[in-house]
Amino acid sequence: MTKQIYFENTPEYGDLYIDYIFHYDDQPILFTLKDDFSNLYLCVCYELCEYQKWFIANIDFNDLKEMNDNKKSVLESFLKNQSLLQAQIKISI
Repeated sequence: MTKQIYFENTPEYGDLYIDYIFHYDDQPILFTLKDDFSNLYLCVCYELCEYQKWFIANIDFNDLKEMNDNKKSVLESFLKNQSLLQAQIKISI
C-alpha cells in the first residue's frame, strides 16, 4: 500500500500520513498519523466552517492504547504534549 501524504511539510514533523481513523464523518475527524520515521501523532479536526482546522500532537503507543481502552481521554492525550501543532486550510465553497 502506498502512503498518501495528509499534511505536507509540517513545520515540526515533516510529511504526515494517515495511520488509523477512529472517527470519520465525510472526512477523518479523530485519527492517528505517522511520519517518515514511524513516529505516531494524534490528530483531531475541531472546525469545519470557513476553515478546516486540526490539532496535531505527538503521542506514544502506550498513551494511545490507554486512550483506546478508555483509561485516558483524548483531551488528556493532547494536554500531555509540550508541543502542539495547529493546521488549517480555507474551505472553498
